[in-house]
Amino acid sequence: MFDTCACGRHRFLRSQIVEIRRRKDGLYAERAEQANREVQIRLLLELVDEMVKNSLPEWMAREAQPEVEQTGACRDYDDFFNRTKYTVPEGVLDENGRMEAFDNDLVIRYLDRVVVKDDGYEVAFRAGVTVEVEV
Repeated sequence: MFDTCACGRHRFLRSQIVEIRRRKDGLYAERAEQANREVQIRLLLELVDEMVKNSLPEWMAREAQPEVEQTGACRDYDDFFNRTKYTVPEGVLDENGRMEAFDNDLVIRYLDRVVVKDDGYEVAFRAGVTVEVEV
């Protein structure tokens, strides 16, 4: 009689462990999605900074960051993004930060999709931002 009860408890505990593992895996997947979204937002902000760098009023311009000695490993996200900062190729942006040429690498890096509509188009960035343009 004791064995029957123990088996029931074991089945219950196993089912609880399976459920907890399932929830843990779901949370890991959600964490990975959010980390990816954060990276995409940081990349898009880099592009925006590059586009507006010469057009901001002086009081809004970012101060130059002091040079930090680079060791072999990155210390944090900001250090990683400073080391891997993307520079827009020559001739893609004009002096006012407007796009004047197509660059396939920029499209791959920043855009998720472009939807053409009757009255314009919609641009969806990988960072989760969508812009509608009417023409």
